[in-house]
Amino acid sequence: MGMTNLLLRSVRERGVSYTWRRGLEIVADRLWGPWDHLWRNVRTDAGTLQAMREQIPAAGLISVVIPVYNPQEKHLAALLESLRGQVYPDWEACLVNTGDSEAIRALLREAAEHEPRFRVFAHENEGIAGNTNFGIREARGEWIALCDHDDLLTADALWRLAECAVREAPDVIYTDEDKVTEDGRRHTDPHFKPDFCPDDLRASNYVCHLLAARRELMRAVGGLRPDFDGSQDHDLTLRLAGATARISHVRHICYHWRTVGGSMSHQHLDRCLDAGRRAVQEDMARIGWPGSVSVERDVLRLRYDVPEGAQCAVLCWGEGAAERREAVLRLGWRGVRVEALQTAAEVNEAAARAKENFLLLVRADFAPQGADFLRELMMYAQRDDVGAVMPAVVDRRGRIVHAGGVVAPDGSCTPRLRGLEVRAGGWHMKARQSANVSVTAPCVLMRRDHFLPIGANWTDWCLALGERGLRHVYTPHARAVHRGPVSCQPASAWGQRRDPCWHPQLDPRKADYSILREKQET
Repeated sequence: MGMTNLLLRSVRERGVSYTWRRGLEIVADRLWGPWDHLWRNVRTDAGTLQAMREQIPAAGLISVVIPVYNPQEKHLAALLESLRGQVYPDWEACLVNTGDSEAIRALLREAAEHEPRFRVFAHENEGIAGNTNFGIREARGEWIALCDHDDLLTADALWRLAECAVREAPDVIYTDEDKVTEDGRRHTDPHFKPDFCPDDLRASNYVCHLLAARRELMRAVGGLRPDFDGSQDHDLTLRLAGATARISHVRHICYHWRTVGGSMSHQHLDRCLDAGRRAVQEDMARIGWPGSVSVERDVLRLRYDVPEGAQCAVLCWGEGAAERREAVLRLGWRGVRVEALQTAAEVNEAAARAKENFLLLVRADFAPQGADFLRELMMYAQRDDVGAVMPAVVDRRGRIVHAGGVVAPDGSCTPRLRGLEVRAGGWHMKARQSANVSVTAPCVLMRRDHFLPIGANWTDWCLALGERGLRHVYTPHARAVHRGPVSCQPASAWGQRRDPCWHPQLDPRKADYSILREKQET
């Protein structure tokens, strides 16, 4: 019944064509496994694992906290075996058993007898948050890593956490992940994540697994909170991010999330989404950004309050700028002044003399749409940490031509999610969620005091703003129409730097993982 409801909801919200196509992709992934084949080729090989054993980072004890509640015996056994196989030796597993299965008790008992690093605790069931907190209290390690009772760690998972802890001295670490089928035979759905992006995190818990934090910090924020069961990890990550800026990302798949149909997110999706909504709402209040959070079509929608007196100067340049004036005035925000300009140099001059709070910089071949367009962009742009905010740039059929760009290690830049319908969602729902991006389209709103003169290379302009410590935001809830494709210029002086927002973007219509192979090797 749960799967039927998901299918009906997908058809209603995304259309029959997308639902059919996406369903075929999922079936193909399960039956033929393009990622599964690639994973077997790019995972850490035996020679590298041996080299890791000979170079152990001095990160101290890592405590893996695992609440156990009546999992399938074979799944728990596989997890314990993945722990035994860790190349990093300085670990302990705090296994908090709250179930009533005698077979699981026997399995844990036997495991602890043969491996002293397995510490087994019998505990009264207090729910996922309460049981995990008990394990956190019992943990002795400098680092606490969270793991579910039916998932798997790669053999190098804890080594990579330890190496990152020594190299970068963070307070929080997270890794990439994929999924493994319930029978453990196939790997699917790789999730290569960006480095820490706060707007991505507020839109969804993209961090997820494998998450580790210093024990002192984990205890200082109070561990997990039972009131947020269903999205307890999302709530925890938001509070960890609120307590430290030292968050590191390990760009390797270290965690295999088992796709078990009886999981909380499958059975109680609405409850999980509501818990996530409340967690983000509280995070906004904690930071001091008043507003509201709602659940819309299974996605968290943030709405920051915007001062009614905000004023905006629209600087429109290029051929057809004068014709665009009336269309911009129809956007419906009081206090809008439009200047039709010819060149970027004229835009720079107009920005220097502008008195308004905000500047909307828009090339004339972009057509902003909707009465809420300016408000949606303003609510992000008003923040001190935000540089430029861009809408979803779509063609006349509603397909994305630009949803922000990211810069690869070679300096090339590609627009995200090109060809998708915004309503479809796409890979990990990226099209329908606000996110941090490194490069925008030349249709952005920003605070006047954040303005930087526009040069010949738009990509370089975006990156220069980022070097000031400002983040750019993509929001799918504002749209601009563009008739043709929007290209990204390569960065002129990138120098193999690491773009914190970069991660491979799969074309959801094709099972093409070549970019993932390239990334994994990098």
